Amino acid sequence: PRGIVLESRLGDAYNRNPALTINAGHRAFIGWSNHLVTWGYPGAPLMARVNAVDRFYQAELEHPLRWLLDNNIDFVIWNAEDNQRNAAARNHLQASIGSHYYWHEFYGMGDNYRIGIWQRRESPQP
Repeated sequence: PRGIVLESRLGDAYNRNPALTINAGHRAFIGWSNHLVTWGYPGAPLMARVNAVDRFYQAELEHPLRWLLDNNIDFVIWNAEDNQRNAAARNHLQASIGSHYYWHEFYGMGDNYRIGIWQRRESPQP
């Protein structure tokens, strides 16, 4: 199914995100923030979105489930870089969003290194 995909930010431009999302035919929640500003996206709303994404992946967002649902996020990618930055955040996020998002694991080594995607339980159909 197609939908909006959340990926952690690897920087503001010239990195592989959100290539996985776009090449799979999905919509990215956020792209290269520096380029979005260049193309005319308003700076203040963009920075609020950037900060929220960063706080989500650090498990510092106050209500992560509500935030995902309010932003119509259908898929959340958890990749190798996310484990390197804060592996413990994944378990916190699972506890916070697991009631509405299925975890699809692609690779795992115990509880501290897992790669996969959360999918909203009622994601849109193709």
